[in-house]
Amino acid sequence: MALFVKDSKGYHKQSWHNHYAGQSIILCGTGPSLHDMDADKLKGSQLPLFGLNNAFEVVDLDFWMAFDEPGQFDKKLWSRDCIKFYPWDYRNKYIVRKASNVFFYKAYGLSRENHEGGEEFREDLELGGPYINFIFEGYTFSMALHMIYWLGFSKVFLAGCDFGGESQLSELSSNYNEADQQCVLQKGLECLEEIKSRGALELVSCTADSPINEFLPYQP
Repeated sequence: MALFVKDSKGYHKQSWHNHYAGQSIILCGTGPSLHDMDADKLKGSQLPLFGLNNAFEVVDLDFWMAFDEPGQFDKKLWSRDCIKFYPWDYRNKYIVRKASNVFFYKAYGLSRENHEGGEEFREDLELGGPYINFIFEGYTFSMALHMIYWLGFSKVFLAGCDFGGESQLSELSSNYNEADQQCVLQKGLECLEEIKSRGALELVSCTADSPINEFLPYQP
């Protein structure tokens, strides 16, 4: 299914499979440490910046990806020039329709009760190749890494990936209890451990005092 973009004739699909083959990228999570990083130095690294959720509040991103509905994010996001990967379900929301550089993805495994137009999980989903399907496992982090891998990037520097404590960036934090937060963090750790074990991406942690530094190389 890959990415869907709208033109004067309606929506059509595009494949960016391996478009950035062999390149490196910085993935900006929404951990508190992102506030402590020098945003200008991150931008000056000459590497593209891929941010999740509210990371755009701190860093001038090249790519942005989220799963939550538009009202969870500051309206200024939609006027930014960055490439936005956003769920197909929200394509008809007014603020999204007026935004630029929005490429829609379909995420499977959604609950139809909670997400309008959500697609149910099927066993025959295509998880690789030019027209990929994305699986939502309850958190955006794994889907973003899947996107990065599909785009062809080979090395990922992880910034703001604290994996501990409550994010200062997420407006959704107050909606979840501590058990839910810890569950999401644990899933993220398991995701990174699996990627490392498979050798799918070269991962480097740039987040001090993060649990990921126990199994990933650390670079300030």
